[in-house]
Amino acid sequence: MAARVILKEWDQSQFAIIPVKRWAKLVDELLDLNEDTIVNKLRIPFAEAETAGAALLVYLELAKLLGLERIHVSTANLRDGLLKEIADGGVWSEDFRRQIVRSALELGRKYQFDEEHAVQVARLSQQLFQELRAEHGFDARYELLLYVAAILHEIGGFVSSGSLHKHSQYLIMNSDIFGLSGADVLLVALVARYHRRSSPKPTHPFYNTLDRDGRVAVAKMAAILRLAIALDASENNRVRTIECHRRGGTLVITVPDADDLSTEQLALKQGRGLFEEIFGMQVVLRQGPRTDQRPGTTQL
Repeated sequence: MAARVILKEWDQSQFAIIPVKRWAKLVDELLDLNEDTIVNKLRIPFAEAETAGAALLVYLELAKLLGLERIHVSTANLRDGLLKEIADGGVWSEDFRRQIVRSALELGRKYQFDEEHAVQVARLSQQLFQELRAEHGFDARYELLLYVAAILHEIGGFVSSGSLHKHSQYLIMNSDIFGLSGADVLLVALVARYHRRSSPKPTHPFYNTLDRDGRVAVAKMAAILRLAIALDASENNRVRTIECHRRGGTLVITVPDADDLSTEQLALKQGRGLFEEIFGMQVVLRQGPRTDQRPGTTQL
């Protein structure tokens, strides 16, 4: 952030070299401003604006302590570096994943979300992701990002029910979620943004900053999320388990042990458009046989 402000034409493929005196001037300027002014002036999230002056002051004092005349700045930060090391090392342990989900739940509670519905949609999203692994081709990292997006997709209701999906995007983008990099948070925010209404378009803000792979990932995850939301349309946890089968160009989602799926079937008809557009398959929802009525099942 400091490099972008001080060096207007910084080539981010190179280290930025900033004189300590110029750095000190920026620190003095920021410490005199409130958070809202910093957000508007520097175009940074509110969470970063709260600590920007203090963080830069720490670096300034370190530079003075070490007797430095210049500070070298890269585009990477410590947090992103640690997360990349974790990802590259394959050490996203189950405990680490649980901490990410716990952080998302805390964020949802902050904005007074419907936790039972959010967790149910997240579980259904996860089941769909696993059942459709051959179709989407994503690894476990995207499964977790989809889960988090499902948890947070309706937090925008705290702001207003109108344009709820856009408010969800804004709140997520301006929040910290433990264990997720800035790039990951952006994907989560965009998946939440596209959980309803219009499909992703190249002209949409923030979506248009993604590369092709990022756009494909958002579109596929959002499409799966819309199906999961439809499967909990009655919001009574009626759908606990699903099975997916391919019948030619149709994806058949079967729900065992369900007595009435009329609400979910109607919601699916309204919410399946993006999935059919992205994955090229029609989607239907059917009731499956009760577990205790399946062939080979014995009642005790």
